[in-house]
Amino acid sequence: MTLDDLGLVEALRDMLHNWRDDSRKLIGNGILVGDFTGLADTLQVTVYRVVQECTTNCVRHAEASHVRVEVKREKQFIKVHCNR
Repeated sequence: MTLDDLGLVEALRDMLHNWRDDSRKLIGNGILVGDFTGLADTLQVTVYRVVQECTTNCVRHAEASHVRVEVKREKQFIKVHCNR
């Protein structure tokens, strides 16, 4: 399934809840806060890619055994927080 098929919220949930490391161990967890409806397609793709890159970097460079991502929409801002 893709971002186009699922929409931003479900695509992010799918990615984070199915994220696995090289040993196939489940390591992703995500929290989505706010209303993400009505975002322009380009912004949805940008948010998805930023979360994907943050998660990948935590796993590859910080050797995280678990990654927690919070995506929060507040008025005119979208905040992405990723930690291990």
